[in-house]
Amino acid sequence: GKGEHSLAAITLFDGPPEQEASLVYDSYIKGKTADRATWKFDPSQHIWISCIYQGTEITLAKPLSEKTTECRVSYSRSIHIDGYQQIEQIDCK
Repeated sequence: GKGEHSLAAITLFDGPPEQEASLVYDSYIKGKTADRATWKFDPSQHIWISCIYQGTEITLAKPLSEKTTECRVSYSRSIHIDGYQQIEQIDCK
């Protein structure tokens, strides 16, 4: 719809984002049409996800379920938003 802002980027944190403990993916696989990053977590970690939206200064952060042990993010190889590869899918479990 109009005025909708696309998700530009995500960051995963161990704890609230203000603690600045951002996590780097454990694996990054380049595919033909999409790249896939995978983060793996220890169940004892309190993982937060922070989302940045295109064309805004807004960053939204929220804690993931405490049972989350993995997040996979697929990035488009052809579409870019604000210099970031477009996120096609986020799957945390």
